[in-house]
Amino acid sequence: MRFIIAIFIILVVPVLFYVFKPNRWNIYFQEHNNNPPRELIVRAINDIIEKKDAMHAIDFGFGNGNETVFLLQHGFSVTAIDAQDAAFMYLEEKTDAAHFAEKLQTIKSDFSQVDWSIVPKADVFVASLSMPFVLPDNFVAVWHSVIKQIKPGGYFVGHFFDPKFEKFSKFDRKNMNFFTKQELLDLFVDFKIHYFNTTTNESNEPRIHEIIAQKR
Repeated sequence: MRFIIAIFIILVVPVLFYVFKPNRWNIYFQEHNNNPPRELIVRAINDIIEKKDAMHAIDFGFGNGNETVFLLQHGFSVTAIDAQDAAFMYLEEKTDAAHFAEKLQTIKSDFSQVDWSIVPKADVFVASLSMPFVLPDNFVAVWHSVIKQIKPGGYFVGHFFDPKFEKFSKFDRKNMNFFTKQELLDLFVDFKIHYFNTTTNESNEPRIHEIIAQKR
């Protein structure tokens, strides 16, 4: 009997924990649901990007939709892309998003599986803390799709994590990508960089790179 119980604990309990453990994205979305749009997106829209009629934005990994709503409020039509069911729930609950429904397209998809043929080209491509979660094996292909989807003269606005950003476990890091400042400058060789800022920790080590760049 003890042997059977031991086998149950070893084999079944970890499976049950995996199946029923809380989705960390659901928790994250809930904790940040009432946050204002991130300062980088506000800076880009208010201070850098030249406005014109009928501008389209892509919110890549829109999370709980705070930036999506901000873009809609500032006259953009928006394609909002995310893979998490909770993201769509939080976006649907935002009354401002419903008010702009005719200007909002939503797509449920993993970052590497987006059908870009149904997405309008972007005047602004927002990737707010989403690009680091593209699987490393898929990053090059996804990045090429991102570049292709931005119109000439269009903007990329987003974040990347530095290799010295140690918030994540070794297991998480295997499924993420990290870039130094120089590697990002090389990545954005076909862009004019309007804003590049790197946040640091208490030891002055780099954490998050913030970029606003215009496609040449």
